[in-house]
Formats: sequence, C-alpha cells, structure tokens
Amino acid sequence: MRPWFAPPPAAGPASPLGHFSLDASADGEPCLLDQLASPEPEPASSGAEQQLALEQLVDQLPAAQATALRLTLLEGLSLRAAAERLEISAMSVQRAQKKAIAALRQQLAGGG
Repeated sequence: MRPWFAPPPAAGPASPLGHFSLDASADGEPCLLDQLASPEPEPASSGAEQQLALEQLVDQLPAAQATALRLTLLEGLSLRAAAERLEISAMSVQRAQKKAIAALRQQLAGGG
C-alpha cells in the first residue's frame, strides 16, 4: 500500500507546481478522492443521549433562563418572537439566554 501522500502511479503528469488533482482519474483508476477513508459514523444513540443530557442541564437552570434558551435555541424562535410569547422585552430574553449559555458552559467545564 502506498502512503497517503503518494500520487497513484497512473495519476498522469502533475501540475506545474507539482500538485495532483484529487478528483481526476487516469487509465480507469479510481480518483484519489474516492480512495480517501470516510470518517467513522457516530453511534445512533449518541445524539439521543446528548439531547437527554442537554435537557437535564437545562432543567437545572432558573426558569426564566431555561425558557429563554428553549424558545430561542431549541425551538428556533427569534428573540422578538420569544419575547412576545413571554410578554417581556427582547432584551430580557437575550439577557436570560446569555446567562443560560454561560451557566451551561460552566457546568460542562466542570465548574458547576
């Protein structure tokens, strides 16, 4: 097996700078792009486990912060739409969201 950086023997001439195309093939050989290893897929359960862990962390936040975070980040509402639903200002939603994110970062960093 040739090293990953070596061009295939039938890759043809290199460019004037000595580079080879990853998507060009020669003489029926597969192109270099097709020979690259694909990343390992993550287990299907990891997404569900991460979602559950995130929900548990959000549940530990003060109610205003948790609600602001759920509406804006998890449900995708704009600050204005979340503010209208909560009957508060968009600035208040933004402040609660920022406090929530800071608290989650601290918890995830082990400081919390």
